[in-house]
Amino acid sequence: MGKQITLKFLTGPIKGQTFTFDEDPEIIIGRIDDCDITLKDPKISSEHCGIFFEDDEYFLEDFESTNGTYVNTTKVDEDEYVLEGGETLFLGSSKVSVKISESSAKIVPVVEDDFKENNDEFDFEEDTNIKKINPHKGFKKFFDIDYYLDLKEKFLSLDNTKKAIIIVIILFSIILIGTMFSKLTNKDGKGFFKRSWSDNSEKVMELNDGVIKKLMGYISIRNGRTEDFSHPKKIRFKFKVSNQEKIIVHYKVTKIEYLDEVVIKLNGVKIANAPLTSTEVMTVKLNFPFENLNFDKENLLEFINTKNLGSRKYKNWGIMIYRVDKRLLPKPDFDKAKENYLKADKFYEQKKISRGNRYKALTYYQAAIDFMELMKEKPDFYYDAREKIKTIQKDFKKIYQDNRYAAIRAFKFRKYKEAKVYINNIIEEIPDEDDSRYTTALKMLNAIP
Repeated sequence: MGKQITLKFLTGPIKGQTFTFDEDPEIIIGRIDDCDITLKDPKISSEHCGIFFEDDEYFLEDFESTNGTYVNTTKVDEDEYVLEGGETLFLGSSKVSVKISESSAKIVPVVEDDFKENNDEFDFEEDTNIKKINPHKGFKKFFDIDYYLDLKEKFLSLDNTKKAIIIVIILFSIILIGTMFSKLTNKDGKGFFKRSWSDNSEKVMELNDGVIKKLMGYISIRNGRTEDFSHPKKIRFKFKVSNQEKIIVHYKVTKIEYLDEVVIKLNGVKIANAPLTSTEVMTVKLNFPFENLNFDKENLLEFINTKNLGSRKYKNWGIMIYRVDKRLLPKPDFDKAKENYLKADKFYEQKKISRGNRYKALTYYQAAIDFMELMKEKPDFYYDAREKIKTIQKDFKKIYQDNRYAAIRAFKFRKYKEAKVYINNIIEEIPDEDDSRYTTALKMLNAIP
């Protein structure tokens, strides 16, 4: 028993058509005929957006379309949006309802108005002897979006007094049901549905080489092996460091759906965001900025979920610290710093000549910074090296995303040689075995026939 997704077009050039897919790894929607769903609409880009199926979830992604893709009232930007069913998509002039359900057999796209197009000579409305059938009868009506559209029309036809009475009744019912349900599901374990965990979001743990390799946060993995609701809002660590040490934390992260969902702070100062991961587990290497460290007292590292603060319905997210590297910084050496900086500049200038030069430049820029970190007065190229490292990291992000999605599209159309080229681009550009983008590319390469 798998999943299937149904897309029903309520408006637009193919109004009334319904498409159903069974766990298709990628559904492309756009203006050109090669797309899985073609919309002849000037407001639609050639390849407007895509729906991907991975790890038993459907994800919506906008392909940098001209007019954008919207879920309800939310615009889908660079992030993948997890579809759960019941959403309404807006693509150009098309309004699309989304339904996700269980499936046991392959279903091909169905066009609901085929019968109507082939039977234009019949006019059922003019035959008064034919009894009209109510399409919203029985329990199934609650799963039909047309039922709710009819309710909306009936509501709008009422006078203002009746509208106000209905709104008051609905609001009162929502408050009453919400109050009762909150008592039943009290997160502190006092409700009817008791939980075996408590909120440890303010608890501070030791960050060291012996840190427990456990996925923490507010997270439930479907296979049942991982379930931890102990840190719904934040995860906090304390540590000490000498004034000659450099610290690198390697951590794994999952279930991050928004760019700014999890903010990483060091001693109260934001130093990074946790990357977008959806359902995959991503490995991240985090360098602590030397200027934000305290050498005379304890330091505080925080992973803060900005979407869960003050919320009763928490979002899933998880963090696991699996390695902490403490390295002694080299003695300040201007000449060696300058030498590494110039090598980095040379490789960066030649980034288009040979893949891998960009990564070599990153390595030499970091080495140059290490030789200047303990200087009281830092030269100008120290700050230039830091900015160029940020630029290279942005380059890597774009290279990874562009080549990954190009490889997925090529694989879908059985262009395996082309897919291998895109994946090898990632491997050659980011040859770091500790980088999850490198390991993900290797897995993709091994999956190609």
